[in-house]
Amino acid sequence: MVGCRQQYRNLLDGKEDKKFEVLQIEPIYQSYIIQIQRPLVVGYIGLVVAILLGTVIYHITNVQSFSNQDYRISQSVLIVGQVSLAIILLCVIKNSIYLKFSTWISVVIWILLLAISNIYFHIPSRRQTTDDVAVTFFLIFMCHVMLPMSKMLSLCFGGMTVVLQITTSGILSPKENMVAELVSNFVILLSANMMGIGHKYLTDLHHRHSFLEARSMIQVKKKLEWENNQRDELLNCCIPGDMVEEMKGDITEKMLNHSNKNPELYVESHYQDVSILYADIVNFTPLSAKCESPNELIDLLNRLFGRFDQLAEKHQCLRIKILGDCYVCVCGVPKPNPNHALNCVSLGVDMIDAIREVRDESKTDVDMRIGVHSGKVLSGVIGLNKWQYDVWSDDVTLANNMEASGIPGKVHITKNVLVQLGDNHQFMVENGNGQERNEYLREKNIETFILSVKQPEIPKNRPKFSFRSYVKMAMFISKLQWKVEKPFAKWKAVSKAIRMSPGQLAQSSSSKITSEIDIIQMGKKFHAEVNMELENKSKLLGRKSSWEGNKDYNPWWMRFSKELELEYNKEPDLWFKVSLILLFGVFVGIQIVHGVVSVRGFEYYAMFGIGITVFTVLIVISLGENFVSCNRTKDKMPDGCNKPIYFVLCSFLSLSANVLFLQIKYIVKVLLMTVAVIVFDILFHTDSVFQTEGTMSLSVLGSVYTGVMFVALVYFCRQVEFMNRLNFLLKDQCRTEARLSENSASLNMKLLENILPSHVAEYFLTDQAKDQELYSESHENVCIMFASIPNFKEFYQESAARQCIELLNNIIAKFDQMLLLPEFSKVEKIKVIGSTYMAVTGLKPDLCSNAESSHRSNVVTMTQFALKMMSELETITTNTYQFKLRAGINTGPVTAGVIGAKRPLYDIWGDAVNVASRLDSTSEEDKIQVTEKNAKILIDAGFNCHLKGMTLLKGKGEIVTYMVTPS
Repeated sequence: MVGCRQQYRNLLDGKEDKKFEVLQIEPIYQSYIIQIQRPLVVGYIGLVVAILLGTVIYHITNVQSFSNQDYRISQSVLIVGQVSLAIILLCVIKNSIYLKFSTWISVVIWILLLAISNIYFHIPSRRQTTDDVAVTFFLIFMCHVMLPMSKMLSLCFGGMTVVLQITTSGILSPKENMVAELVSNFVILLSANMMGIGHKYLTDLHHRHSFLEARSMIQVKKKLEWENNQRDELLNCCIPGDMVEEMKGDITEKMLNHSNKNPELYVESHYQDVSILYADIVNFTPLSAKCESPNELIDLLNRLFGRFDQLAEKHQCLRIKILGDCYVCVCGVPKPNPNHALNCVSLGVDMIDAIREVRDESKTDVDMRIGVHSGKVLSGVIGLNKWQYDVWSDDVTLANNMEASGIPGKVHITKNVLVQLGDNHQFMVENGNGQERNEYLREKNIETFILSVKQPEIPKNRPKFSFRSYVKMAMFISKLQWKVEKPFAKWKAVSKAIRMSPGQLAQSSSSKITSEIDIIQMGKKFHAEVNMELENKSKLLGRKSSWEGNKDYNPWWMRFSKELELEYNKEPDLWFKVSLILLFGVFVGIQIVHGVVSVRGFEYYAMFGIGITVFTVLIVISLGENFVSCNRTKDKMPDGCNKPIYFVLCSFLSLSANVLFLQIKYIVKVLLMTVAVIVFDILFHTDSVFQTEGTMSLSVLGSVYTGVMFVALVYFCRQVEFMNRLNFLLKDQCRTEARLSENSASLNMKLLENILPSHVAEYFLTDQAKDQELYSESHENVCIMFASIPNFKEFYQESAARQCIELLNNIIAKFDQMLLLPEFSKVEKIKVIGSTYMAVTGLKPDLCSNAESSHRSNVVTMTQFALKMMSELETITTNTYQFKLRAGINTGPVTAGVIGAKRPLYDIWGDAVNVASRLDSTSEEDKIQVTEKNAKILIDAGFNCHLKGMTLLKGKGEIVTYMVTPS
């Protein structure tokens, strides 16, 4: 009911028109309406030409009429009219002329027909007041409903035509019974205007309503497309495009077939010529503990690693991952690059320069340690969720050790890199002596070199680290002219832009803030694309012919295919109530005419009373219900008619009333009109009152008039039905495309949630994120687990690298499937580092605020998960190998956040994370190493836990640790 009331408000106050102006689609709409009305104009001109031609033939074959001077003049007028209309028809057929001058063409047609009618009927020396009423009625009604004129212009011409007819009739006709006949003529022509203007207004409102619905669905589709483009851009930055498409195909197949087949392996073939760079920020770990707020730490990390991303892009390198404060990238993957070694080394030099700029101004010992190696890698994605594009090979392991054995402020390279560089470089090369600092390099007998980078002198009195020095460094970084984007900054800008309406964009256009100007321009571009697509679709549909059929449309029966027809039948007639009121007006008009020209006896008053009662009930019911169906009203001719021509004219009103109901099917209207015409013709030829003398009997004239009206209305109703179906097709196309975009959005969202945790993805995809806000969270009691497969390195063979990674993928996939178990709903996977699985409990916001998310619960759940991993790993064996798992678990405060604009990365930082990693690396196979604090919790919970003793952890010294073993 509320929707209907709103429609009436729109009808009365013109809100639909205002909306079109704000959305800037009025010209598009007018072009569409003019285009789909062209068949009406062509048909109207053709029908009028046929009528004029028939009249000319009638006069030629009627010798008595032809010998009369008046009729010869009128015949000339008819011929000139035909020629003029033929010329106009050629202009209408010429699409470019018609679209540009449709209003002028309509005005010319109306004036021409008005001139022909008046000259033809006013030439005879003696005329009656009713001679031209039928023709004028036809002219007014058909010009209203068939010509593409504005409502106001149409109303003006309709009023002018009525005034002209009444005036000329009053002047030229006999005075006998003039007043009664002029009143009747006025009522009939007023009814023609009422029906014509009413139909034009309702049709216009119906078209506008459909047009707005279509635009709304296109806007939804475009919004989804823009968001999908952002997701695609993000996914393609995180994972190569070809691999993303393969993942989408596999996910779609699983969604459609509900398949649970083995996990897919998304691994590329070996890349032979690749350089790998590992870069660690030296002395950054102690500083993270001195951070005043989580947002400050994330801001610092985002600026540093965002700057490194910019430098990597400059040197055509691809960032693979960030491990705490370690930056890993490659060159030559996924696209080969002959300068891969030079690019990686140049990137390392630029990274050192960038961190030195910070160090020298902040007076802190922050530096970069760089290791670069050239070789071959296998690249891809493993596991079922939290995908990260990664690389594997012995050469990757070597590059890692090159960084670990490097020297702060210098680039540590292998001989392979030096060979790749050749003589075309400007670096100072010296012996690296990496074997002296790293056991792996010593075992593999790797020769290393140091590329010298000019360093400024180190100040003698450099202050020690302090909280204030860190604050100063953070303040300094915020002032650096690096122009580093924040994660999802563009995404949030796009999201804000597409939510702004054209009205809001117009109000904000005076803004001078750069970021707001960009959003405004983006919003204008978005709405311009929506309008452009609406224009293209409406133009394409506007060119369709009602006789052009296809598999979904039968032009003869005016029906869609079964499914489409069912949907079309569900379309409500929003304007049925108004149509009913207009029909009531027609009924009143007929009764007034009969009352004026007929004997008003009992039958007349009985019919009038019954009619008023029926219409009142119908109108009240229709206005009181939210959904109604259309009912047809039959009009009878009252007895005692003194002027039979008015019965013919009233039959015009009855026939024309059919068109008022927009949603009644064309076939139904044709059947109703056919029955009415047959009944009228029977009355015309059986009732003696119509058997008049003269050149043409009133019975014949009545049949001709109703026949012409019938043909015109049949053609008109067919085109109206076709126009309604075009509107439906426009909406249906847009609705279908919007659904496809929704499916694509769901698929992309699923992929995105496989890269970021669901609550983090939701944060950026909804309005929770503020324009310039970084995502950061501080968690006090998080339990961190690192679980490694130490003997996987022994199992891995470069000659069977793909098979080895496929096995690792199956292992990680089994661990990922465990996350779906209800008892592990609190566990959040963070990432996979080589063959090490990192997960935490206590991060999920919807689960960490209740009792089950306490410190004790987090430790117990994480330990149960690690033990379950051990039992699952035992089920995976090879012919010669049994994999073993070791793990380290620790608890403490962490900072979680997203860094990196082009390749957003979710991670956690904090001393507790580093301790968990060290506990894993110093643990033993089939055991979980924990601290004394957590061991007490596990012993109380009934776990098999025993004292290991003092364990040396890098950066922490010796601490007491315990080992948890399976029962």
